[in-house]
This record gives sequence, structure tokens and C-alpha cells, in this order.
Amino acid sequence: MTEYLTFQAGSETWALPLRSIREIIQPPPITRIPFTSPALPGVINLRGQLLPVLDLAAHLERNTENSNKNCLLIVERRDEQFGPEGMGLRVDSVSVVLELTAEEVNAVPAFGSEVRADFLSGILRLDTALIPVLNLETLLAQSELSHYIHGA
Repeated sequence: MTEYLTFQAGSETWALPLRSIREIIQPPPITRIPFTSPALPGVINLRGQLLPVLDLAAHLERNTENSNKNCLLIVERRDEQFGPEGMGLRVDSVSVVLELTAEEVNAVPAFGSEVRADFLSGILRLDTALIPVLNLETLLAQSELSHYIHGA
């Protein structure tokens, strides 16, 4: 059995393995960084550690019009140059923790070349819904985040 945290970003429900989440907090004030995209709104001071914040709905190119961004998921990302570091994922709300067997997690289907299926590690199959599981390693890779910094 594996535990997954489900949450809303934009108008959609997503999941992450619970083991990949260090903590869930109310977002402290975010300090804007010049020349960055709205998807990378800035940094926070979390108990003396500066962490970059990623607006997950904007990063996934989802509708952010009615987003309230009430939660921050603190996760670890692996930086090719500096090793593991913390990062905040700004989401609208956190839902529930689901405990699922391997049979309840489907592989990502082949969508074709236009869809970034590498951002997903699986799809949770529930009685009433299908919930995509995000692949943090690909989603937060330096190559994915660097284009948010103008001039990079």
C-alpha cells in the first residue's frame, strides 16, 4: 500500500506520493524576485531557510483565474548542481490522503507527442474519479524551471 495526498491546483485534482511531501503549511508572505514568470512567484523564508515557490497550476498551464492558493506543499527537489533542496508548491487546497494498492494505480497511457506525459508517474483509479499523480523529478527539473527566469 502506498499513501497519496490529493489536492487542487487550478480547477483540477492532482496527487503526489505522501512520502515526497515534507510538510503542508499556510503560505507565508512571498518575496517577489525580479524578472521571473508568474509561475515562479518568488521565495519564502521557512524557519530561516529560503525556498523558491512554484505556482503549480500556472506551471501545469491550467486555469488560475479562480485559484485561491491557500496551501503550500513543501517538497524536496533534486538540483543537478546543488543536490537536494526544498521547494514550495503553491496549490489551492489539500483534500485527503488515500492509501492504495499497486493495482489501483494505472500506468500513464500514451497520449502522443503533443502531451507532456513525463510530468505524470501514474493515474489513481478510484470508484468515482481518475486522479493524475505528478512526477516531481520531471516536473521540478532545473531544465523545466529555468525558462521562468527571463534571460536564462
